[in-house]
Amino acid sequence: KTLISDYKLDEIYTEVKEIMHAYVEGNVKKSKIKKEPREVIITTCLTGQGAAITLANFLRNSISLISKYNIELFPTNSSDYRIEDFKNKRIIAVVGISDLNIAQVPFIPSEKILLDNGLSQLNEIIENYYSDSNGQQSFEMTNENGLRIILEETLTFLNPQKTITTLVHSFDGMKKDLLMGENSERYLIMFVMHGASTVSYTHLDVYKRQKDLLMGENSERYLIMFVMHGASMIERVIRNECIDYPDIESLIRAKSETYAILKKGMEEIESTFMLKVPDVEIGYLMDLFDTE
Repeated sequence: KTLISDYKLDEIYTEVKEIMHAYVEGNVKKSKIKKEPREVIITTCLTGQGAAITLANFLRNSISLISKYNIELFPTNSSDYRIEDFKNKRIIAVVGISDLNIAQVPFIPSEKILLDNGLSQLNEIIENYYSDSNGQQSFEMTNENGLRIILEETLTFLNPQKTITTLVHSFDGMKKDLLMGENSERYLIMFVMHGASTVSYTHLDVYKRQKDLLMGENSERYLIMFVMHGASMIERVIRNECIDYPDIESLIRAKSETYAILKKGMEEIESTFMLKVPDVEIGYLMDLFDTE
């Protein structure tokens, strides 16, 4: 405006002063408005990379209220989780393999999402949080095909059905190995040879725990976790994406029986997908099946 002859300098000064005052006033008001914390649903797995991301995508596509309220889905694991990262956010639920034991925050196991009423439970938690009673039919229960649907939405290049079939066969193979394979015979021989010694009971206890895990009432739960983690594991290995497991050698020495069963269980996976499952990946599977 200084280039326009009709404007006087004092008029320009007054107008600019008014504009600046309004600008500063507006910014002060904005700064006084407290930013509302964003709501978060945390999804968990052993690594925080594979199944947790898969589960987050599945929840986003299954429950429309998540998009409606712009709820953040945050994949992580128990090692990387830090409560300080969520100080300006409200965690309304944890879903997955690991319960982070956050006070007053409900936990829904991943297998419950697929085999039970987990989706309905999470939907209800969101409804109650936002006082929204219109979301009851905002998702589809997919218990029977849940795994396939999850993998179809998240796998990059693997065939979901082939992946599920291979992993289920691998899981069944570990069951058979416990019942009739080398491990079963070895535990029995140890028990007979050592009688009531501490060593025999230790090995027999390992055998019983693993048998209960693979064949007991929680067998289906562990199968779900094994398939979800295993699918992401296969893609990681094919892409040569390295993950770390601190002091994996010590873990293998300490839990050699569990390692032996899982190592043998990887044979069909390795044959089908023409790869070699590294010990660091088996380490995370050992954590998955750790019942101690």
